[in-house]
Amino acid sequence: SNNDRTSFWMPPLRRPSQAVPDCRIGYIRSLWRHARSADAAYKEKHWQHLCAAIARLAVEERHVPDRHMVRDCINGIGGATLSLLEQAEADGLQLRAPPQGRYASAAAAMLVALYEHAEAAPPSPGPIKCPKTELLRRAMALSEQPFCPAERHLKPPDGAAGGRVRCAAFQQMATLQTLLYVKERQDKRACETGVVYELLEAGREAAATLRSAGEARPAAPLMHSGRPGAGEAAVLLLVDDREQGGAWRGAGLR
Repeated sequence: SNNDRTSFWMPPLRRPSQAVPDCRIGYIRSLWRHARSADAAYKEKHWQHLCAAIARLAVEERHVPDRHMVRDCINGIGGATLSLLEQAEADGLQLRAPPQGRYASAAAAMLVALYEHAEAAPPSPGPIKCPKTELLRRAMALSEQPFCPAERHLKPPDGAAGGRVRCAAFQQMATLQTLLYVKERQDKRACETGVVYELLEAGREAAATLRSAGEARPAAPLMHSGRPGAGEAAVLLLVDDREQGGAWRGAGLR
């Protein structure tokens, strides 16, 4: 009967008094500390995973208020990495933004470096390619995360995997290529490394956003409902009104 039917109450949405900050810079710094300490050979996969997570966080278009959003943003993030983020939250995240024109992640620095190289290059009928040595020079000046010295990239140590120096900052380039932000090409005439990089359309868009707004998105409020009255069954509706711009990219963590 109508008298037995449970009534559901849906109050107007209201905003909390404080906005929720974007925490990605704190997560990037925490993951970087772990990546730099994962120097043993048996930790190679873990090291690659951490570098990929840093790069993906750097270019994520959505607001990142907590580790749960990190899990939603980065497919394949893994329980071990989420545990590191949980511990970072418990220890206190370092959310202070880098100085103007610098970036917490090497991934962001490399995208902006390629963007600015293309701006400075003379007009060209074809794609503009940045020599690896020039990319390193520009990115080192923009990145909070230190790169290995350029000399080590030119002459990797004997036995280096793939003939490349193990550099947690430059390793993030692999993820930028997976995301189709950057394309690596071979050109022995360009520089001593014989490697050049082309900034693709998605990479140009990301770099322009990074240069104008930095890595973190503005703090944003979460709307929530009020309390139900006595005897009323309630449906609690949480609405995230932050911008969810851009398509989700990628399958798995690379």
